[in-house]
Amino acid sequence: MNLLPYLGLLLLAVYYAWRYSKISIDPDWSIFNLPAFTGAWYGRDFVDCKSPLIYFWYYGIAKVVGVNIKRIKFAHHILISIPGIIVGGWVGLAFIVLINSGWLFAFHGNVGQQPAGMLLLALSWHDPWLSTAMVFLAIAFEPKLIVSLFIPILAGWWLPLIVGAAISLGIAGAIWKFYPTVWGWLVEANLVITKRMASLRWKAIKNNHEYSYAYMSGALYCLPWVILAIYTNPSWQYWLPAFAYLVLIVIGGVIYPNHLLILSPWIALVLPWQGIVALLITDWTTSLAYTGNIWKKFYPSLESGNAEAQIVGEYLKGKKGTLWANTLHTGVLIHACKPPFGGIAEQIEIRENAPERRKLFKEAWNKKPPDWVTVGPGELFHFNSNGYYLYYETGKSKIYRRL
Repeated sequence: MNLLPYLGLLLLAVYYAWRYSKISIDPDWSIFNLPAFTGAWYGRDFVDCKSPLIYFWYYGIAKVVGVNIKRIKFAHHILISIPGIIVGGWVGLAFIVLINSGWLFAFHGNVGQQPAGMLLLALSWHDPWLSTAMVFLAIAFEPKLIVSLFIPILAGWWLPLIVGAAISLGIAGAIWKFYPTVWGWLVEANLVITKRMASLRWKAIKNNHEYSYAYMSGALYCLPWVILAIYTNPSWQYWLPAFAYLVLIVIGGVIYPNHLLILSPWIALVLPWQGIVALLITDWTTSLAYTGNIWKKFYPSLESGNAEAQIVGEYLKGKKGTLWANTLHTGVLIHACKPPFGGIAEQIEIRENAPERRKLFKEAWNKKPPDWVTVGPGELFHFNSNGYYLYYETGKSKIYRRL
């Protein structure tokens, strides 16, 4: 067995991991890592719109490599490339390029990379039991991938499908019966919040808000490869799960570049080798081989806020007392190693759609206001500093301490 091609894919994955491990953290990556860095947990201490598995993913990595941003980021990007290394060959190369593409915000916190890898294995193995298991695991990471059940359905893998559905319903039923509080957190995050978010997004689109157009680079990046892949394999059965997923995210009101990471396995598996070479050349020339400032190159609007969050958080690290970070940059909490105050992190879109959590926040404030308040980019509320004094200021960010 010639191991050189696999070694080449591993080195490519290491390069991506090394480059991305050196850049600042964004709000989504930060909220996913709150358990490891602050001890705050999904549901109990804050709300999100994601499956809890992404939190266990990062928490597990931190337990192995330590609570260190660079090491966690490096390990994450190695792990999400492993399915491509396992499959190997041109398919593996295409998958690693796509799943790490800056144009698809691969460096940004997302929940698409892990299930994309599972779906690559599901589509590659053609094993009724293993492939179906990968499909169910992908759904557990990203519930919108419920449409990926078309894979075992169209393949006629009925017994594995029934067993997988029975196990899933059994787990859900056990949580509902024996852990009703946890069940409530899951419903809040995956149904209530997501429904409200979709409604808010469509209101923005109807008002011609720039929000609905801000992330089209990912779609433009994917379009030629999708067209070539469909030309190579025009089977509607092959593409049905992928395009059903696209319909779901359109219904959700927006298509972010990182949402399109899910298309990686379908594209990688059918692109001809000439197309994969073109993909690699295009990706690496337009990104300048991922040299320089990654944030400025692909997502400049977050760069300064990420940097300020690090300065503010590190300034507060080790200082006693509770903290309310009134900014969309949850990274303040990561760098300060302090949990969110009042049962909610000020994560954009989540905070606007969680009035029940805001009620808990107010109750916590009335009981005992936080010892520290930071105000930074994307603040949702005007902070009345009565009872506080300005402790530190940098850029657009301020730190207040309670008198």
